Amino acid sequence: MLEARDPDIMSKLQAECDRINAETSTSVEEKLAELFKKAPADPVCEGLSLKNYGIFCYRALWNELSMDVCFRGIQSLSRSKCDLARSAFFLSALRNMQPCSKIASFRQKDSYLFNFGSLRLDDMYRSLDMFADYKSKIEAHLYKKLFNGEKKNVSVAFYDVTTYYFESVEADGFRNFGFSKDHRVGEVQVLMGLLIDECGIPLGYELFSGNTSEFKTLLSSLNKLKKQYKVEKVIVVADRGLNSKSNLARIKEMGFEYVLAFKIRGASDDVKAAVLSKDGFTECLKEDEEDSYRFKVLEHTQVVVCPDEDGGRNKIYLTDSLIISYSSKRAEKDAKDRGRLIKKAEKLVANPSMFKAELKKGGKSFVAADIDGNSLKLDAAKIAEQSLYDGYYGILSSDPEISPEEAVSIHHGLWKIEESFRIMKSGLRSRPCFVWTPEHIKGHFVICYLALVLQRLLEKKLKERGIAGSSQAIQDSLNKANVMELRIKGQIFYAKEKTPKLYDEIADTLGIAPLRTYSTKTDLQKHFRHRIS
Repeated sequence: MLEARDPDIMSKLQAECDRINAETSTSVEEKLAELFKKAPADPVCEGLSLKNYGIFCYRALWNELSMDVCFRGIQSLSRSKCDLARSAFFLSALRNMQPCSKIASFRQKDSYLFNFGSLRLDDMYRSLDMFADYKSKIEAHLYKKLFNGEKKNVSVAFYDVTTYYFESVEADGFRNFGFSKDHRVGEVQVLMGLLIDECGIPLGYELFSGNTSEFKTLLSSLNKLKKQYKVEKVIVVADRGLNSKSNLARIKEMGFEYVLAFKIRGASDDVKAAVLSKDGFTECLKEDEEDSYRFKVLEHTQVVVCPDEDGGRNKIYLTDSLIISYSSKRAEKDAKDRGRLIKKAEKLVANPSMFKAELKKGGKSFVAADIDGNSLKLDAAKIAEQSLYDGYYGILSSDPEISPEEAVSIHHGLWKIEESFRIMKSGLRSRPCFVWTPEHIKGHFVICYLALVLQRLLEKKLKERGIAGSSQAIQDSLNKANVMELRIKGQIFYAKEKTPKLYDEIADTLGIAPLRTYSTKTDLQKHFRHRIS
């Protein structure tokens, strides 16, 4: 850094500017040339007034998706006087770059080269209502641009649910009490169900009241794929928490298939016996020689009783492939995980008052108690029974056209949606801390969804070029793409910071040419094809 080499470099440069400004006979171009002769050869690394241009990378993706067209259409329909397109881009780009409250974001708008000059704080908040009202239109536009434009259809859809809590105990029908995945007992929450494709690109999302059962959320999202997006066939992939008979029957009724995790420990005695039988397994070679891996396929039939239109009941038979796999490394992990729970159970047994206060299942599930909960002991039979299934994992596949290996590979992709939730909660800080009305909360999540689409699309483009970059690394590199303002005789010139390698790769991927070390305002506007602030 320049200041590391010379702590007085900034004051020296400013003094040089003042000296040159005093010489009225010198032209602006000559002044700039003389000033830059005094500067080091490397790009300027720090300045008193920095403006970020990394935001233009998200603008390139925004333009690729024709999002201004979408929001101008919404503005026409709603007759809103807010600049919805400008508000939407500002909020979604800032959610990726500097996630914070709407007010804090607004205060940062002049620190970007992108011109947000006409944006007003009141308009930003009013626009949240419009985003909530036209959520379906925004999602449909994104789906069309992301998928139909490539003339491809979605073949695999990953689904999962998470919760977002509010530091409040006031339920209002939307924010409500329920099982919290954030372990926030006694606070209201909302649920989000998210669908993504095999590349991690979001397909859509739904918000639900905080007391909604996970089982009931899946079908709402799948109905959107079927009716709104006209998807004819898709393999639905989800964790075992969403594996209910009614969900499976409805998925098949829609013409879709499923690959879902299967609860072996909760299965029938016949299935458990078949799992533990040594017969039928195929040994597989793995790159990790320390891991012993084998699998077998069982036929699995379930009977689902569904109500018919006349008020009667119909039996539906679902016959699927149940893929049972065993991994020695997974067995070691299962044993260690159970060992930690047993230690917690031992503490509960030693202190009955802790047992009554303990709300989490965890170690409590290995404690046998009398009716009053005063006499406690370890449930040795349950511990022994669970240990039988260490290392085993079940996957239920309904699609006869895919092999067991393909089903396992497809199900393994669930990590992508888990990562998407981590990005939203950590990277985008999507928990709605500073919005309170139901409409503003819903509008806030539209912005978070837009930000996630931009982020995932950028990651996909980088991956296709063999460029590694996590969500956090991308955020850091874009935030370091800055220019310093230099004012000479009433005119403004810009000297750029030295950019990280990842930023240069991102810009090249998006077709953004390298920025010159020194530029005028006109140069920058031509370079980015946009007015700058």
